[in-house]
Amino acid sequence: MSSLSGATVKLALSGDSVILRGALRGKQAPAERTLSLAFISAPRLGNAKKESVDEAFSLESREYLRRRAAGKAVRFSVAYTTASGREFGHLYLGPDLVRDNAALMIVREGWARVSDAARGKLSRSDTTDEDRMMIEDLVDGEQYARDGRRGMWDKAAKAGRPRLVAFEGDAAEFLAAHKGRELRGTVEMVRDAASLRVMLHLPQAHQMVTVALAGVRAPQVAEPFGAEARFNVELRLLQQDVKVRLEAPAHGAPGSFVGTVAHPAGNIAEWLVSSGFARVQDWSAAHASDPQRLRTLEREARTKRLRLWQSESADAPASSAVFEATVVRVVSGDTLVVADASGADREFQLASVRQPRAADPATAGYAELAREALRRFCIGKPVSVAVDYHKPATEGFRARDCATVRVRGEDAAARLVRAGLLGVLRHRADDDHRSSNYDELADAEAQAVAAKAGMHSGKPVAPAKLADASESAARARSFLPHWQRSGRVPCVVEHVAGGARFRLLVAKDAAKLTFVLGGIRCPRAPRANDSDGEPWGAEALAYSQRHALQRNVEFEIEGVDKAGAFIGSL
Repeated sequence: MSSLSGATVKLALSGDSVILRGALRGKQAPAERTLSLAFISAPRLGNAKKESVDEAFSLESREYLRRRAAGKAVRFSVAYTTASGREFGHLYLGPDLVRDNAALMIVREGWARVSDAARGKLSRSDTTDEDRMMIEDLVDGEQYARDGRRGMWDKAAKAGRPRLVAFEGDAAEFLAAHKGRELRGTVEMVRDAASLRVMLHLPQAHQMVTVALAGVRAPQVAEPFGAEARFNVELRLLQQDVKVRLEAPAHGAPGSFVGTVAHPAGNIAEWLVSSGFARVQDWSAAHASDPQRLRTLEREARTKRLRLWQSESADAPASSAVFEATVVRVVSGDTLVVADASGADREFQLASVRQPRAADPATAGYAELAREALRRFCIGKPVSVAVDYHKPATEGFRARDCATVRVRGEDAAARLVRAGLLGVLRHRADDDHRSSNYDELADAEAQAVAAKAGMHSGKPVAPAKLADASESAARARSFLPHWQRSGRVPCVVEHVAGGARFRLLVAKDAAKLTFVLGGIRCPRAPRANDSDGEPWGAEALAYSQRHALQRNVEFEIEGVDKAGAFIGSL
């Protein structure tokens, strides 16, 4: 027998053919070779490019060899090479050259037959004793399988489920039927470290799909560390049995989905991030099994400056500064003002979100709804503020601090995103300036899109049109009888002009009015660019702002002054 060489089975192409991988030397990719098992023939798997179909029992034959050989260390020898360069030889899955002979094992189980060419060699005088003995063992093995009705020799056996390489069904229906379920699969190909071709073993068929790993982005093969990342995933997953969860559609050809892939040894996405082979991908992180763990692993890999992070700062991003405060004013749907423990006012923009554009007629109404929703949820309430990052001033925009604001533990931004009233920003992969609760925001937006909530409904909302009841004294007198009969009228304090002077909004009557507290006179507050206000005017204004601005209140009308302002109790 010719000398034996060692290798690892990269994958089983069929029941009688494998790709072998040599030893890893340095950073160069190991050599590979295709070896066909000498003297036997297994049913052929179809080729999509050649439009050929699978022969009966071809998948069962391939699976028998795959389960026993893929990823395993083996020994082999080359018996002969054809004129086309195809190598035929012997493969041994263990130390025993008879019991561990892969060809003999497959033939005895009934998943391959002795080839006609091999049988012909038995009658030829130039056949070596070694080959003759091996062929005779294979013939005996085939007869053993026939007599025992094993594998394809079982006349009662039927070909198994079809193997569907192309995805021809409705992807949305397929996802709806299988979303979130744990599916058995086999990794058939590693396109790049974060994109796998997986054969799902479904009750009706073996369906090939493309799975983009949720929550991670790995470099393409041609990019730095891309080839090394793919090689390491192949070592761990290629032709291995895995558990797959499909979570969302992915960009690409039909049959492409975002999902998670788990091997008994662990979650491959987490391994890629922890090894510095991948970054966390914001838009798909919400579909990962544990987004926060991915973030933690990414910070650790960055701190260690592993692979993709070699040129990055060794310091992990600073954690958020958190403090308790009270919301005193809502500026817009994504901006508010809080009073900290010292009583100082601080303005924050909600991190990683944007409000609908007020200048766009299609979304202007949603901008108002976002502001009102944030006001109702936050105004006057104690909150926890986690300062996530600082946004420097740019042309046309002033500098701002961005934060995650929670009311009784609930993220205010996520609440509005889930209602379809705020959008989530898409950050660059290397941009650490993002919300500390970004994964929940992304998940909330996915829910809003699925539910067609708010601005995702495609239905424009017109901004509210409010009548100004204080436009003139005559206009005010026309509203007076109605509000006096109503007694206490619910409203919102939209603006505080002085200690005793307010602008109110009455939503049920689609009206706004100027209101003055009856029976008292407050000192005049200084106006903009005016330092000549009366003594204590600024203090009276600040007091009323702190206690009444943007609060839900009620008013009772006593009368109307000559300028059209209503007088009464608030």
